[in-house]
Amino acid sequence: MRKFLNTKILWGIFSVAIGISLANIAFSFLGERIAESQNNEASVIQIISPEENDKATQAKYYYVNKDTNGGPKVSAKAYLIGDIDTGEIILSKNQDQKFPIASTSKLMTALIATEINSSENITQINKKVLSTKGTNGELRLGEKIKISDLLYPLLLESSNDAAEALAFYFGRESFISKMNQQAEKLKMSSTSYEDPSGLSSNNQSTASDMFKLTGYLNQQKPDLFKITTKRSYSNKKHSWSNISQFLGKDGYFGGKSGYTDAAKQTAIS
Repeated sequence: MRKFLNTKILWGIFSVAIGISLANIAFSFLGERIAESQNNEASVIQIISPEENDKATQAKYYYVNKDTNGGPKVSAKAYLIGDIDTGEIILSKNQDQKFPIASTSKLMTALIATEINSSENITQINKKVLSTKGTNGELRLGEKIKISDLLYPLLLESSNDAAEALAFYFGRESFISKMNQQAEKLKMSSTSYEDPSGLSSNNQSTASDMFKLTGYLNQQKPDLFKITTKRSYSNKKHSWSNISQFLGKDGYFGGKSGYTDAAKQTAIS
């Protein structure tokens, strides 16, 4: 099987991989010149035209499956690969089956925060925020921080504290309600959020619904995806590093991944 993918489709290559085992995806790392699976059954080859200088937009990819009798070997319980510009679905499995989505929930958290935030809004970190499971982001009790700055630990380091800080600032119950309202607005009919971080196993969605969210973010909030392509971000008190498995060596491939015991590995890219 040989499938040509342009860069528009690459934004959707892992548009959703719910319950995914990253190590078992044959085309697991698109940022490399040639990426091969452990059993050498498939590879992704990047070809760049020497006449073009912009690698980010001129790169072309081919997925080559050496097993001519089968499709891609993906261990995910559900996935969807598609073009987020056109909505075309290229490959999918169990795209309408609901699963816990873990920290991919934070994309909706970021979306809601940007919808209702003023660039000058500042919050103070409290004990309830810091009592959240996880220490990513290294926020400190009593520190004051811009709401806009919290997007960086949220999306780069997947900070649960940052997610809760955003929700508490705007009113936690109201914030979560807005997350669910936005899901309804985007016709994500099988999606529900119970917390802003994804720690709750009741944060659930489908590959199809998350594809809709990814397409909306790509069109309406591209700066959020741009954050996920950064290697790091610093302000006067913090330096946050990108922990995503999808960050290519040139930083072109953004997205959001997550893990909980209930969800296992989840990813959008």
